[in-house]
Amino acid sequence: MTHRVEGTFEDRRRLTRAVRQLAENGVPADTIRVFIVGENGTHIREVEVEDEAGTRTGALIGGAVGAGIGLVLAIPFSAGVSGEGAADSVGLRALAGGLWLAMVLAVIGAPLGALVGMGRWQGLKRISRKELDGRSAMLVVESEGLTSVAREVMAEAGATRVKGSGS
Repeated sequence: MTHRVEGTFEDRRRLTRAVRQLAENGVPADTIRVFIVGENGTHIREVEVEDEAGTRTGALIGGAVGAGIGLVLAIPFSAGVSGEGAADSVGLRALAGGLWLAMVLAVIGAPLGALVGMGRWQGLKRISRKELDGRSAMLVVESEGLTSVAREVMAEAGATRVKGSGS
């Protein structure tokens, strides 16, 4: 049986913190919904909560940054490759070592970037400051077993009201 927890937020930073903390606590993005609510309580619009895009983007950025750092660090290794001694085995080994370092850092950077990007929600970019003037946002979690986590996270993040059922 699915249970529902609702938290009301009047500050977009607190709302964003709550969504990020929900993701960090293992609440799947497809169980989280965010609505901008008008003065009369009607839903004006839904703000999408994405999951996978942040992971993929984080992995790409992490891999690129790792490779870039590795290439920058590889320059001193390959410094002996230029000039007359470019064909000697020491210079080629230094170049190979530098490229190996770039590859290793790219491989390490990809999963680290994916972890950093996991559960990223761009709520601050998708909700303008003026949009919450005189309004609020409702954070809803519909889940079978994570509603107690959702209630706790919403309260700690600064929801003005938290209500819901289930465990």
